[in-house]
Amino acid sequence: MKTSIALQTHSLTISHEECSSFGTPADEVLLVRASDAELNTLTRIEVTSESLHRIVYVHWRVNFGGESFGALLNEEAPTLFVGAGTLSASIDLQNMKVVHENLVTLFWGFQQVGQWILELGELDCFLYDRKGSLLASAPVDPPYEYHVTDDGIRFESINYGTHWLRFPK
Repeated sequence: MKTSIALQTHSLTISHEECSSFGTPADEVLLVRASDAELNTLTRIEVTSESLHRIVYVHWRVNFGGESFGALLNEEAPTLFVGAGTLSASIDLQNMKVVHENLVTLFWGFQQVGQWILELGELDCFLYDRKGSLLASAPVDPPYEYHVTDDGIRFESINYGTHWLRFPK
């Protein structure tokens, strides 16, 4: 399966294939691997603009539980946020470096909240700046609710109660 998305200044092409092993990538690409014992999916993400052409591979595990994949691109930085099953990462595309990487129970998705990036997960949520630096994390448990306020994002869950991801001042 291949998906192409045209954004304001960049285009993003994402494809997935079954793959249990993957060697060392060429110098011009970046590989991010989940820590699961049996990786079975290789996702290729190609980001292009007039001045940029980058390829990122994500090697991760999909199983029958329905783990999800998601990507969010901050075109200005440019920073790519990627989540896949038990892995999430922010990647500086200019320098082809991983800015931050999380091992998560289950990745759910990314959302842009004002000038911040919110990562939602099954047991943890994270707040990043637009360049991919981790600013805060909050424990949650499903089902949980969250509310965006002027001060940050408030999470409410049955076991963990109320926790905040506060916006920097």
